[in-house]
Amino acid sequence: DVAVTFTSEAEMNIPGYREVLDLSLTLLQDMFPPSPSVRVLEIGCANGNTLKTLLSAGYTNLTALEASVFMIAECAAQVPSVPPESLIMCSTIPPSLPPFDAVFANWTLHFIPDLSDRKGYIMDIYAKLREGGLVVLSEKTEQSAAVRSKYHAWKRSQGMTSQQVTTKEEALKGVLVTAKCQWYWDTLTRAGFIDISVQYAQLGFVTWTAVKGRSDASADAVKGCNNASADACAAPVGGLTLME
Repeated sequence: DVAVTFTSEAEMNIPGYREVLDLSLTLLQDMFPPSPSVRVLEIGCANGNTLKTLLSAGYTNLTALEASVFMIAECAAQVPSVPPESLIMCSTIPPSLPPFDAVFANWTLHFIPDLSDRKGYIMDIYAKLREGGLVVLSEKTEQSAAVRSKYHAWKRSQGMTSQQVTTKEEALKGVLVTAKCQWYWDTLTRAGFIDISVQYAQLGFVTWTAVKGRSDASADAVKGCNNASADACAAPVGGLTLME
């Protein structure tokens, strides 16, 4: 059952999995210190690892979305202090939810195969953030042949066999669909986000942060971010380049 084995699977397949969970918390703490009034939405809560991290740091006003009935059942078992009504099984953001101070979407949107639908989801995230709110977005991006080879070598170093690496890659074809780093930067910009930054990158797995800006600042944000995006996507982060 993937819900039960999720953590070990994530650690073997997502470079920097634990580091990004810790980084996400630090980024949140920097902008919104723990308080009962701070509302956090997690998209794709899986078995609850992020929720446990948030709860341990003092964040209690949490809402989580998850499309898998097995995952959300495991999450409920792992984080019983989160009210059942705050664990919502759905594949889209319910319009009835109130605005949030922060949204975490780590390694989830790349499972939306149609890029126009994925763009729409990012627009929905923007709509559900309050002005000045934070989004933390992590995705597997398009890898060059050289980076893919290094990624496969990394997976073998985590204990996977070559056959397991190949089988996993075949199983995810058409399920996990990557896009270029530039696509995410441009999509965040066009949605209206400002202060877009690459916070972590390793072997094509990238974490961005962005802030919901004022509506009258969007045009300037688009202009400025378009000028900066290519350099940021090619820059070394965490010791590796994204576009190697």
